[in-house]
Amino acid sequence: MERHAPEAPTAWRSLDVAVLHELVLDRLLEHDPLDREEAISYTRDPQEARRAVRMGEAQLACFLNPPDFTQIALVSDSGVRMPEKSTYFYPKVSTGLVLRALD
Repeated sequence: MERHAPEAPTAWRSLDVAVLHELVLDRLLEHDPLDREEAISYTRDPQEARRAVRMGEAQLACFLNPPDFTQIALVSDSGVRMPEKSTYFYPKVSTGLVLRALD
């Protein structure tokens, strides 16, 4: 990871999702004409991921450890953003409840 993302903080490079993106997905998709958004889908359900591969709906399923609070805090303290989908929290708070005044 030090060679592939030398500018990234150590805390960021140690995340499972950063390793997946930098060392696997970026290499697999670098010559793919499909947009990255179309090529990758996400699920929290391992059975759904396995089924998608078995049924030919997906070519690859990757299972990652979620970042713990300490990892999130270290990355945040270093001033960079977490990699895409690395902080996939569920259930999500309804946006209207957070952004809308109730008075």
